[in-house]
Amino acid sequence: MDMKYKVKNNELILYLDYNSEFAKSFDKDSETGSTDLKENILKLRNKINFKGNVVKVVVGGALITTLLVGANNSFQKVDNNASQIDSNPITFVENPSENFDGTTKNLGGFNIGDNVNSEVDDTTNSGAGSTTNTGVGSTTNPGVESPTNTETESTTNSGAGSTTNTGVGSTTNTETESTTNTEVENPTNTETEAKEEIDTRAALNKEVSDMTNQKLLGPSSIKYGYQMETPKYIVVHNTANNASAAGEVNYLHSSENTSYTSFHFAVDEKEIWQALPTTVTGWHAGDGGAEDSHNANAIGVEIARSTSDDLATRDQAIENAAKLVASLLMEYDLGIEDIVTHKDVTGKHCPHDIFDRYGYENFEALIESHM
Repeated sequence: MDMKYKVKNNELILYLDYNSEFAKSFDKDSETGSTDLKENILKLRNKINFKGNVVKVVVGGALITTLLVGANNSFQKVDNNASQIDSNPITFVENPSENFDGTTKNLGGFNIGDNVNSEVDDTTNSGAGSTTNTGVGSTTNPGVESPTNTETESTTNSGAGSTTNTGVGSTTNTETESTTNTEVENPTNTETEAKEEIDTRAALNKEVSDMTNQKLLGPSSIKYGYQMETPKYIVVHNTANNASAAGEVNYLHSSENTSYTSFHFAVDEKEIWQALPTTVTGWHAGDGGAEDSHNANAIGVEIARSTSDDLATRDQAIENAAKLVASLLMEYDLGIEDIVTHKDVTGKHCPHDIFDRYGYENFEALIESHM
């Protein structure tokens, strides 16, 4: 017989050429094909010693019909919708469990007898997480399992493999297992959190940028330090006066100020002023300029207005400083533990307003709230 075939999961799958006489017999009124085709199927079953009862006929890559061979070699047709099936059959399969990407169809609605029940037994169940009970008038039907979902996965949810129990008379679904969310991780929460973090950081950076002005010291100034590769700390100070951030930076540039002391940023209740690039060291921590010193590895932030009589002004200056510090920590991939106070370095009681009134733990919490 001029046809190709494959044995899979105790099913015989025949592949007919579209223009063959066997294929054309299905275009007529015959439900089971020509007599010659049925005879050849029986001969093939005997030749390859195929003991199963399910025969599927594929024409041009589409499943045309499913036939059940009865005890007396009679044929019954099982209704199915034509669907795409493996287009690369082989002539002989030694191992029926060989991988095969075919599509099987529901056997529900036909009482095919004990003989069929005892021989049609799909045990592979390798393509999906469920089997379907299709026996009529029985809740056990131990001999027949529908191959409906044994080789087919739903592609609706990109490989999620959702399955449905469609059996007639079935009261249990012990083998059906939904894998909708097990094979495809739902990225919604992760993506949302990542987007929120990016949006929060962008909003904070914009707010800090909008508040920031620059009046940078030059390399000729005695207050200008050395090259700093990557900051490792943020050192926090209070100015211990009521001057504005702009006033603090202006004083750094004043010819009257002959001190080496310098810092990177001064912050008040309205704005931020930058006096040094963050790639240059300043002289603010009080521990010299050695390679492992804080001066050589930290950005200095001065919180202004720390002696103002208006506590709301002080609090707003601290709020703006917290935003600046949070922005710097994220920019340089630093954490809360990398914030250092002047007191941590030299023992000087600074930042005094945070220690005495605001509370250092509150200040850290405020910074974290902006990250």
